Amino acid sequence: VDGAALGPQLEVPLASSPAELGALVDKLKIASGAEAKSTPYAFYADETRIDGALSDYAAEQKLTGEDTLALTYEPLAVFRVRRVSRCAETMPGHSDAV
Repeated sequence: VDGAALGPQLEVPLASSPAELGALVDKLKIASGAEAKSTPYAFYADETRIDGALSDYAAEQKLTGEDTLALTYEPLAVFRVRRVSRCAETMPGHSDAV
């Protein structure tokens, strides 16, 4: 739910990547009774997007091991491309399917 905590406060390794954090979000959602599906997520700390490991962000912000970092996430759009195997339409001026 927007703005609500997904679970309890957790301690995660600073080497965690967005993909690993996404797997953690999926597990927390399943534990709370949500449907199991793998969705890519974008993670933010203080409205700054985290594209690499948490350690990169911590180094930029000069955070210590004693600091608490609140992360927010949002699902990313998933685009799937379907292969075209057969075309059944013709265009004027063409005798075969296009």
